[in-house]
Amino acid sequence: MNASVDRPAPASLVAVRYGLLLISCAAALYYFQWRIGVFNPAYPAYSWIVFAAELIGFARTFLFLLVAVRVPHRDEVPAAPPGLTVDVFIPTVDEPIDGVSDRISARDLDLGRRSTRGGARSCRGNRLPLCSPHRTQ
Repeated sequence: MNASVDRPAPASLVAVRYGLLLISCAAALYYFQWRIGVFNPAYPAYSWIVFAAELIGFARTFLFLLVAVRVPHRDEVPAAPPGLTVDVFIPTVDEPIDGVSDRISARDLDLGRRSTRGGARSCRGNRLPLCSPHRTQ
């Protein structure tokens, strides 16, 4: 089975990401320098709490951007060869077969190519009808 291959992002893209990170840090530095000068002297405790909340928000943004800079570039996954099928296992606990089979349909699984049309088999070998009113015969 072919999977996507992670490889480093192109150098130009990484440079743009680091540039945006640098601009964000410079703007935050300018903002926080200004913000200290506009504290409300009537309520200093409230002002420090709001300032701390803004610092936490910037720290979260900075960490997100730092992680986003190093996101690998992924190649597109090639299409699967024709004829492959997928088994879907739906674990249940103490649910009646009739209630479960009413909720199973190939339309809900978005298979695209074909459906089982004859229903699915339970683990006991019983045939479960696929109860989809939109299923074509």
